[in-house]
Amino acid sequence: MIYLLTNSESKRAMVVTNLTHRMIKSFGIIFGLMLLSACQLTTPEAIDKSKNTVTSYGEYYLWLKTLSINQLQAEINNQKHNVELGEPDAKINLLLLSSLPSSPLYNVYNAKSLLNKFQKNALNKQLSVNDFAFISLLKDQLNAQLFLYQDMAENKQSLDQNSDRISMQMKNHQKSIIQLNKKINVLQQQINQLKSIEKNISAHGQ
Repeated sequence: MIYLLTNSESKRAMVVTNLTHRMIKSFGIIFGLMLLSACQLTTPEAIDKSKNTVTSYGEYYLWLKTLSINQLQAEINNQKHNVELGEPDAKINLLLLSSLPSSPLYNVYNAKSLLNKFQKNALNKQLSVNDFAFISLLKDQLNAQLFLYQDMAENKQSLDQNSDRISMQMKNHQKSIIQLNKKINVLQQQINQLKSIEKNISAHGQ
């Protein structure tokens, strides 16, 4: 059996496919650039010193992935303090902390908002190839997650509407059953009355 996609489903499929292709392309660009950094940042001994040696946003993100929840919370507090001090990379660091799933600050919507602001401010800032590739990949990932969230929300809304419709139909059906039972009871009373009259007529005839 062949199923035809609706226009809405076709558009969603095209968006997901395009986002996937862009993510794969961006990942291929930065994978080689970040591979050595990943190897250096995966050992516990590297955690204490790596923050002072990272040279790109990608390396910083990889360093964040090595931290525990408590260490991530400490880094969040540190970067918020750096924002107050006017540190140039503090806001982008908070963006990366907001986009890291294991971070207490993880929030896709907030991360996308921070990324939009960063890209506007970064127009006048010369980014390295590594940083540009990483930010491009991060943007595609956040867009893909937001699209999935939107799709899930729409599906939930559709399910809720169907549930409400079915619930209303069941209530109407129950009302119909109650009304039908009332009619049956009235008819049964009428039948009983007719039987009683018939019995009385038969008794008088005898």
